[in-house]
Amino acid sequence: MRISILNPLQLTDSKHHGADKKNESAIIGATTSLFFAGGFFGSFFSFWVGDRWGRKIVILVGALIVCASAALAAGSVNIGMFIVFRFWTGWGAIMLSISVPLWILETVPPEVRGSFTQFHGVAVDLGQTLAGYVGVGFFLHVSKSGTAWRGPLAIGIVPCVPLLVALWWLPESPRFLLMKGRDSEAREIVRKFHSNDNEADELFINAEISQMQTQTELNKTLSSSWVEMFRRPSYRKRSLMAIFLTFALQATGASVIAIYSTVLYSHLGFSSEKQLLLQAGMQLTNLPFTFSCVFYTEKFRRPTLVAMGMMMLAIILSAYTGLTSTYIHVNNASGKIAAVAMMFLYVATYSGTVEGPFYYYSSEFFPTHLRAKGMSLQSSTFMWTSILWAQSGATAIADIGWRFFLIFIIMTVIFSAIIYFYYPDTRGKSLEEIAILFGDEDLATLSQQGTEIAVTVQKIIAKGDDHEQSIVEEHCEDREG
Repeated sequence: MRISILNPLQLTDSKHHGADKKNESAIIGATTSLFFAGGFFGSFFSFWVGDRWGRKIVILVGALIVCASAALAAGSVNIGMFIVFRFWTGWGAIMLSISVPLWILETVPPEVRGSFTQFHGVAVDLGQTLAGYVGVGFFLHVSKSGTAWRGPLAIGIVPCVPLLVALWWLPESPRFLLMKGRDSEAREIVRKFHSNDNEADELFINAEISQMQTQTELNKTLSSSWVEMFRRPSYRKRSLMAIFLTFALQATGASVIAIYSTVLYSHLGFSSEKQLLLQAGMQLTNLPFTFSCVFYTEKFRRPTLVAMGMMMLAIILSAYTGLTSTYIHVNNASGKIAAVAMMFLYVATYSGTVEGPFYYYSSEFFPTHLRAKGMSLQSSTFMWTSILWAQSGATAIADIGWRFFLIFIIMTVIFSAIIYFYYPDTRGKSLEEIAILFGDEDLATLSQQGTEIAVTVQKIIAKGDDHEQSIVEEHCEDREG
């Protein structure tokens, strides 16, 4: 709920903290950017906690930080206090945004990994929708008292309570447990979540666990430093592709539309009340499209789904830009309604194509011992690009209007082509087998021929200019016993 709550705050908060028309855009930009700045630093804190104490602990700490910072932000007595605790709210929010999809990725079977992680996007959109309508309610019924901005911030604590309770029953990521040598616990969790309770499936589960264990042991012999992520060619490829993918998805203009939708509606001549109602309705539009993506996200190649969605976004944004440039200074209700319709179509397309892959696609690139760092890299990229667009967005929309969106249209068209032609398809592969796509030399693969299942291990032990030596071991199990 944390980002969507910014829209009602833009209408109610700045004037109650001493902002006038001259500095209103600066105040809005600062409060928004500080939220993302907190998220930037929280991204790196998350990997440290996640690799040291576990994925569950990241969720716990993130939820506690959100609860405390949201309460203190809601009780702010001046703009300085408010900005400080918006920073900490962003810190906690990104910890949740990283740790929840990470836990899902490392726990569920590979054939449904995308679909299950897509449910995280559904939950995010549900929270944004609730935040939108909470903002509407407080603006309409409490705004005259000057405290309308406090309620939405305080209510943002509520979703964290059932999350904290549910953590008691949530198992730890099996891959993290293997990293820490807790093999029996990991085996039990994998059997519980991956097995269908039949003998043939049990043999395959045993082979899958063997693959995870073997790959974990290989990973323990490898460096997991930040330097290694950019020194080793296969890791560097992953890191740069994750950074570029995140930047490309941000370059669609989604953050600007999400954060400044009420500002965009105001430029089209809608009243404050209608701005919030339209913004809440736009969030509600997301839900069915995000949910429907659960059922087809595993039907498409990962790069195809992302690139197709980005091209559709570029087309819709072009239509919105054309309509806005034509009707923004003209008293034409039909033209302005058409521009609003393009915004609704934009968020529906984003939710139905690229929102889910944003949470899981680049995260699939990384091996277990680097995955928390990889997700921190992805999230920190999201945060600094969000700061870029948030800080420049309010001023750019005010000064150059529709021309600002031409930047997003051009970048989206170019970046979608790069993703379509150069990015790998990770769909349906185990997280260990994805290593092959990036040219890793130390890996364990799982294969099946007829009734025989094999775990093949390759470890490079020497590498020179003219030759390389490797150890290859193969362990087989027969599914018919």
